[in-house]
Amino acid sequence: MNAIQEYSQTDAALAVLGGKYAGVTYAVETTAGMRDAVAARAEVRGYRVALEKRRVEIKAPALERCRLIDTEARRITAALTALEDPIDAQIKAEEARKEAVRQAAKRAEEERIAAKLRAEREAEERAAAEARAVEEARLAAEARAIEDAARAAREREESARRAAEEAAETVRRAAQREADDLADAQTMLTTFVARYGKRPEFAAVAKAIRAYLATVAKG
Repeated sequence: MNAIQEYSQTDAALAVLGGKYAGVTYAVETTAGMRDAVAARAEVRGYRVALEKRRVEIKAPALERCRLIDTEARRITAALTALEDPIDAQIKAEEARKEAVRQAAKRAEEERIAAKLRAEREAEERAAAEARAVEEARLAAEARAIEDAARAAREREESARRAAEEAAETVRRAAQREADDLADAQTMLTTFVARYGKRPEFAAVAKAIRAYLATVAKG
């Protein structure tokens, strides 16, 4: 059964036409065959054209209703939009305000954290610089102490060297004086023997001197 009642007559004719024309071959090369083919086409075309005309006729009210439906929907939508838009604008304005406040708070917090980090970094840098300065001062003090100790050690060594040289010089001078005194004494004894050794009263003394000088000479 055809779902469109208005098409039922044409649909019923379709069965007849199918039985009448389906699979028919026309001798169109002949006058009679061409006439039959043209007549068959005209009959089928007449049903097709009539069907199209009927389709347009029965669809026209539906199209008009669709147009009215769309027009009325646009009118009502415009009225609803006119009511909705101011409310939507208020909502969006408040949402934008809240978002602006949130963003401002976020930026403020980010700036606070950044400032805190900068302050901490600067404090760390200052502490590091102070620690470095203290360490450098300590190392400099140690270096000065080492230098002072080395200088004091050099001074002590120099003082000890001078003292040793002076002591050695004192010993050398004492030895030289003793040697000089001994040489002078030996010279005097030699001179005495040479001058007075032949005198009888100094014979014993001269003999003793000669014995001493002989012992000295043997070394």
